[in-house]
Amino acid sequence: MIWTIVKKEFLNNIITPGFIVGLALCLVLIPYTIYTGIRTYENRLAQHETATKHADDIYQKSQVYAQVNPLVVKPVSPLSIFSKGITEQTGLCVELDRKEKPVFSSEIVLLNENPFMGNFMSLDFTAALTILLSLLGVLFSYDMLSHEKEQGTLKLSLSNSVSRSTFFFGKIAGIFLTLLPILIICFLIIFLIIQFTPSVRFSASDYGRILMLALMSLVYFAFFVFLGGFISSHTKSSTLSIIINLFIWCFLLFLLPNAAAYLGKNITKVEDYKQLAFNTQQIDNEFFNKRDEIQKTLTEEGFQFVGYNFCAGWDWDGGNMILFTPRSTMEYERRQKEIVNPLLLANCDRKWVLQQDYLQQVYRQEKTVRYLSCLSPAEIFKQVSASLCHTGMESEVDFMNRVRTFQDMYYGYFVQSGIYSSYAYFTPQKESEIPETIEEGNTQASAWRKIAKPESTFDFKSFGYLDTSALPRFAYTQPALAKDLQSQLFLLAGIIIVCILLFWFSFVSFIKYDVR
Repeated sequence: MIWTIVKKEFLNNIITPGFIVGLALCLVLIPYTIYTGIRTYENRLAQHETATKHADDIYQKSQVYAQVNPLVVKPVSPLSIFSKGITEQTGLCVELDRKEKPVFSSEIVLLNENPFMGNFMSLDFTAALTILLSLLGVLFSYDMLSHEKEQGTLKLSLSNSVSRSTFFFGKIAGIFLTLLPILIICFLIIFLIIQFTPSVRFSASDYGRILMLALMSLVYFAFFVFLGGFISSHTKSSTLSIIINLFIWCFLLFLLPNAAAYLGKNITKVEDYKQLAFNTQQIDNEFFNKRDEIQKTLTEEGFQFVGYNFCAGWDWDGGNMILFTPRSTMEYERRQKEIVNPLLLANCDRKWVLQQDYLQQVYRQEKTVRYLSCLSPAEIFKQVSASLCHTGMESEVDFMNRVRTFQDMYYGYFVQSGIYSSYAYFTPQKESEIPETIEEGNTQASAWRKIAKPESTFDFKSFGYLDTSALPRFAYTQPALAKDLQSQLFLLAGIIIVCILLFWFSFVSFIKYDVR
């Protein structure tokens, strides 16, 4: 008997305007969002390849250790074609610098914006599915009971041997069966497009995440079906039911997320980034004073700075690459870098205390908005989808934490290995080749020009490149699916519990429903 009700509900739904509109939207929105998602992914992939080559060149084409400041490149997830998350608000690269730890992978903070506050109306596959599934859920369920009552078929059906529970379950199952063709078509379109896109390749783990995205789509759809059924069981006409359902739909999808963002930003304030920059500059000024004292002390100890012959680049601890310069200046530079660089790293840690406090404020603001937005199932769906696609806040935070850990390890290696104490840190010349006087340095420079024939004043290719094979390299792997699901467990459990409650309330309401 229940199968008869399911079949009847399915056949009735597929000829309704709601099904036709939903299928039309599917055939228009899904290809568009996937196509634009693929184009965006390919652009980021091209940027990633360029940045990776540049990052490799830093290791392979540096002539002194002072030039080897690694460029860390974030992996680009092919799953971003489903959900952009916060990728448009964050950067792809992080350039490490011993003077300061990276706060974000982008410079958007200069605009005094929170990069974790994604655009609520950003159109991608997930956003399209959010609108499509919720709208179909409303259109399929708003008259689930009220229409039957208006037509007189509900009283007729229940007057036979069909129990109310059987009738209710059959109606619900029929609605879900109606959705399956649309959902299957959505994902078939995706895989068909991907088959003709060589740049997009999914791993076994990625397919597991896509499956979880499909299951989450069913849970999200169920919310609006059960909500529609609940409202339908409490209204006497389909007209009133559709009005209430559409009002709640608009509120949950459009009004609530934006209101939550506005409210969250006002509840949880973030310090002005200009104030942070001012405070860190004060710490830098204290460091400059210490550096000046060190330079005076070195002069008093007999180290003499008599000038450079060649100096390519300049940093807080002196020249980056120095050539053909008298030994007294070279020894002065070596000793200064040996003392100043550990202090520079300590100064970086002092600034990080302030930066970390600012970052925690940003995290708290984002979490406040997120928790308020969780009143909307649409935002839960988008947040879980972004986490599954490696484009959510958790992925960015995990990446940046690992980058900062790597920075500590990398520059710590310089201290432990005595690189800051060596001439190799700032000159490609061997210690035995360093001239004793300015005149000898000029002679060396003239001889070098005749032999090497450099194309420009600062063309030092003839000195060769460093062997950087012993230097630490950054390696990053995306978090496992289980970890991402665990981070979203609260949201997943919340929406499932709400769905169960709505289903139960709808069922109880129908059991008590007046069919007269």
